[in-house]
Order: sequence, then structure tokens, then C-alpha cells
Amino acid sequence: MVSGEKWLKKPGESIGAFMVLSPIGAGGMGQVFLCRDLTLNRNVAVKVVGKRVHRDPELHAHFLQEGRLLAQVHHPNITAIYSLGEDDTCVYIAMEHVEGESLHTLIRECRINYREMIDIIRGAAMGLQAAHDRGIVHRDIKPENILVDRYGTAKIIDFGIAKVLYSGSDIPAEPGMLIGTVNYMAPELIAGTSPNARTDLYSLGLVMAEMITGKTPFAGATQAEVLEKIRGHDLGLPKKPEVNLPGGFLDVILKTANVDPGKRFGKMIELVDALAVLDFSNL
Repeated sequence: MVSGEKWLKKPGESIGAFMVLSPIGAGGMGQVFLCRDLTLNRNVAVKVVGKRVHRDPELHAHFLQEGRLLAQVHHPNITAIYSLGEDDTCVYIAMEHVEGESLHTLIRECRINYREMIDIIRGAAMGLQAAHDRGIVHRDIKPENILVDRYGTAKIIDFGIAKVLYSGSDIPAEPGMLIGTVNYMAPELIAGTSPNARTDLYSLGLVMAEMITGKTPFAGATQAEVLEKIRGHDLGLPKKPEVNLPGGFLDVILKTANVDPGKRFGKMIELVDALAVLDFSNL
């Protein structure tokens, strides 16, 4: 439980047809609880937003949009949506509960090897390709939004600020407001262009760089400091291929996270294909 966090629901209380077991985490537009689906006798994750969103028609509609977006995409590397609902106190999305840990935790604790890294990124990329095929851009890809289950399968979570390319639907924002996590944001998004498949690719490229370095790319104490580091674009990667890295991995990372969108892979599936032919003979 996050220190000082005021949870919207307590263990034993109900969220629609689900009984709260414990809080999982908070961020973005809501809080997430581990709940029990008493009808189907299984655990689920339930994302909840409280009265402010419940009473704001625009935010209310956006939150429900997140659930509807995810419900359109059926893929083993994206968390499944079970139901949407609301009552007098909250609006909620019930979804698949992933038994595992975030990629952020695995990176920080140095608990994944290179083969596992490649498998995780390939899975995340395939899930994102499925979303992109439906015209949905995640726009907040980072290690915290990639879960790894007990079988090593990557699961993309939190499409809360996703952009629907074909309809123009988007999260409400103040003019000039940056939507997403700045440390992983493509430079063209910061400059004001619209998100697309290549902006998700860039973010995933930074995730790969973080896997190698163990450090958040472009970290800073303030947003201004982060933006200055983004302009410098030093990923902190080895300058030359090293014997303990899969052959070709650095080139894939640099192509995926290229500052020029036109020099990145065109689609996630191209990244998947490139990862499939990395050389592990030197490991």
C-alpha cells in the first residue's frame, strides 16, 4: 500500500459484483484493487475512479472509453477486460489479474537475463501491434506498464491515456499539457505532434535501453531537467558492442529509439522480426 494513500475502497467492501481483497496500486486516473469475483470464483483486478471522475461527464466518459478500448483488443500480451460498471460512489473496470511483477521491479532487482529480456520485449511489441491494428496507440509505454507473469509472459497494462487514431478520441487536457510519462516520451510528442505507432516504438526503445543500463533514461529532478536530457539524447548505452550482449541488440535499440521517426521501425512487427534474429552465440 502506498504510504499516505487514501484508498477509495477497503477490504471486504464491494465494487459492483466484486469483493475487495486488497489494494494493488494507484496512479493515472484511478486506483487498482485485487478483488474476488464470487460468481466465477476467481481473482480479478478492478480499476476504480471516485466521485470527481464519476461526476465529471468528460472524465467519466474517458474512463469508460479506456475499458471499451481494451475490450476491442484480444491478445495474450494485453490484459483482458471482463466488465465495466458504476454505482453511486465510483466507476470501475474489471480486468484480468496478472500474477507477477512489473518489468520495472525486475530491472531494478537485476532478475532477468538477456534471453528473458528479448522474450518480454517481443511479447510487449506483439501486444502493441495488436492494439495498433485496431487504431489504438498506448502513448505511455514504460517498465511500470509492462507486467511479467509467473510464466514470463509480458502483459501490457494501463491504456488510460490511449489515443484512438481513427476517431480522434483523446484524454481531455489543458493546452500545452504533456500527456504521458515525459522520461519515455518521443521527442515529436513533446514538440506537439500527434501520437502514432512510431511514438510507442520510441518508448519501447527506451525501455530496452533501461534493461541494458538499469537506469531510467533521461531521469531528472524536474521536468525541465528531463527535457534538457531528452534534447541531448544520451541513452547511456555502451559505445561499442560488448561480448556479453546479444549480437545486434544495440543496433535494434538505437533504431527503435531514434530521434527521427522516419528512421525507426515502421511497425512493432518489424521490431519483433529484428529481435528474432539476434545472435546469442557469444553469450
